Amino acid sequence: MQLIISKTQYEYLLDHFSKENMAIWQLIEFQFEDKRVLLTIDEDQADDIQDWASERLLVVGFDMDYKLNPEGRILEEIMDIFFV
Repeated sequence: MQLIISKTQYEYLLDHFSKENMAIWQLIEFQFEDKRVLLTIDEDQADDIQDWASERLLVVGFDMDYKLNPEGRILEEIMDIFFV
């Protein structure tokens, strides 16, 4: 399947997901356009990314008042995109 993410979302995944999940990251094909990135990915890989984002959101995604912080917003966007 093909999914489109923003460069910001790509950079976040590159900085965080890829370091923890290099084997999965290497299986994804990337095509870069102006402000977005097209991913060719299978359903299992998408599920892995969605699960990872969901778990990470609980750890780093909220401020002291339990409101989404900027990192949490990116993670929620990633969760929505990779939900299949």
